Amino acid sequence: MQENINQKKTSVNKRPLKKSKETQKNTQKEYHDFLTVTINPNGRRKKIILTFSIFLVILIFSILGTFYLKTKETVITETNQIQSIITPQPTKGKLSETAIKDFEVALKENKIDKTNTDVYLKDKEGKEIFFATIPDVYRNHYHPAEYHKGNLYVILRKGKVSSRNWSDELWKYNQLRQGLKLFTGQGIDFRVSEDEKLIAVETGKEVSILDADGRVLKVFKDKELILNLYEESDIGILSTTSNYIWLSNKFGPNLTGLIKINALNFEITKYELSTGSEYAVNFYKEKVAYSNYPNPLDEVQVEEYKNKDLKVNLTVYDLNSKEKKLSRLQTQNLFTQSGLTKTL
Repeated sequence: MQENINQKKTSVNKRPLKKSKETQKNTQKEYHDFLTVTINPNGRRKKIILTFSIFLVILIFSILGTFYLKTKETVITETNQIQSIITPQPTKGKLSETAIKDFEVALKENKIDKTNTDVYLKDKEGKEIFFATIPDVYRNHYHPAEYHKGNLYVILRKGKVSSRNWSDELWKYNQLRQGLKLFTGQGIDFRVSEDEKLIAVETGKEVSILDADGRVLKVFKDKELILNLYEESDIGILSTTSNYIWLSNKFGPNLTGLIKINALNFEITKYELSTGSEYAVNFYKEKVAYSNYPNPLDEVQVEEYKNKDLKVNLTVYDLNSKEKKLSRLQTQNLFTQSGLTKTL
């Protein structure tokens, strides 16, 4: 009996375990993966390296493409908004230095492209600092540019005068050489106040008063600013201070009157004058110096004065008190604008 039991146990222990087909497939796959990693690890490594390389190439091209599109977009934006201000070389002076010093503006034709103008800032010692190269600057204007505490104000001429579509534009460029168009018109002249809060622009038909951003505060028609409506007087801008805008009335080369506009309430004060072609105005003392010397362009009268050794009358006129001080000078001591200014 015991022997039969042992035989059954033995037969049970020796019976082989049956596996399902699915279990066998999973086992074979795991075994194959095990062999791939352990026996042939280089195959797996090559797959990883290849995948990483493809990802890296895609990433590099994506970065380069983004940079190209961004650069292209920036160039287009600057061209549209800033009218293609070109800076072929960096400024030679420090930005902080150009912001605190007083400079005169020197305009020079670009040697490569005549339509471009190289703008330099000249200090009192005559040292020049390159500012920028700007296209379409109206270099032939008698007063084409001003510079105030880091900002360049300059007239650009667009198109040819022979066509109907030409125009003058007043632009302001800051220390970063970013441009802002302030005004557009034909045949413009301008003056900027010392604090840059007011800008006067004259077109021959009217005078516009702007703020620092080009917003129009007030417009005066020429009839409001002419002393004698029966004379064909020319209106010109002489100066713009923090408190007043000064305009001139001229008949030919002679000064026939001055106009003072209050910058706060835009009230107009008119001063009727009768001067020669030589004159100077002190806008702070509100005095005018002028002489009766003939127009230098009139060679006949100039030669007559010299040959006859005639005296020249120099008059200093106070606009408020209307007091006149008269001096008599030799023709050889002909006063220039700077000389007249020193007498005020």
